[in-house]
Amino acid sequence: MSEETIARIRGNADRIRQLVEKTALLGRGSDPYHEEIYINIQDGQVNALGSSAGNSAIAFCSFTDAFFDEIESEGDEVEAIINVPDFLTYFDGASDGKLAELRFKGSNPDDLANSLQIESRILTTFMLPVSDSVREKIPLGVVNRFTEGEKWEGNNVFHSNSGAEPATEIRTTAEEIQLLIEQTEIFDKEFFPIVTEGEKFLLQVGNDGRNESRGDLKGDVEGASVSNNYLHGFNELFSSVSGDVIIRTAPDAPMSVIKEREGSVLRHVLAPVK
Repeated sequence: MSEETIARIRGNADRIRQLVEKTALLGRGSDPYHEEIYINIQDGQVNALGSSAGNSAIAFCSFTDAFFDEIESEGDEVEAIINVPDFLTYFDGASDGKLAELRFKGSNPDDLANSLQIESRILTTFMLPVSDSVREKIPLGVVNRFTEGEKWEGNNVFHSNSGAEPATEIRTTAEEIQLLIEQTEIFDKEFFPIVTEGEKFLLQVGNDGRNESRGDLKGDVEGASVSNNYLHGFNELFSSVSGDVIIRTAPDAPMSVIKEREGSVLRHVLAPVK
């Protein structure tokens, strides 16, 4: 059976690249933190998932046709797995930096797309992973923990396994978290601390009274006081976003980080280090 276009995304080339790099946590480094991502395409919306380190870092990002020019699906939903380094190599080679169109190819919209065609300055086609072993790694459970109602109709609050909402919310900026990261690296600490006390967001790196850094971080805090440590994906996450972010967590709990802009929501979940 011949392959046909079963879904397509058309829009600004930089924004199409962002779909992949923001989900994969490319950040300032040359290598993505998530090397493979899952794409779910419906008319008017694209959802993307990525995970690494035994699901200790998970991405769930959504983009609508307010972010792109056009999103079309031949079925109720079309699925694909993208190898991020391969995609970026082919995309950058094909793109004119202005407009681009992704065409997902397959013989059945109910199956994973077999190949991806990029049309911009030139036309490039390459094969996509389609094995069941790759599909089984997709962290679809994270979608349900953000969802109220139908699948993919997510909100931006990450619920616990019991359904409870996080006890603490911090509204701050990615740039403020960069200060925390810099201090953690200066003092050669392995973990990144997220600490609040009352309505204060605190910088507390080290705890031996000698080699330590202390201060107040800018942010609006509500809820329970927390003192959690994180590692996997933390640096990569905050080097891949900028501006206002919302952090939600609870004592000894995962941390969700939400970045919203018109037409897109980036949701990332990091497991705590016990």
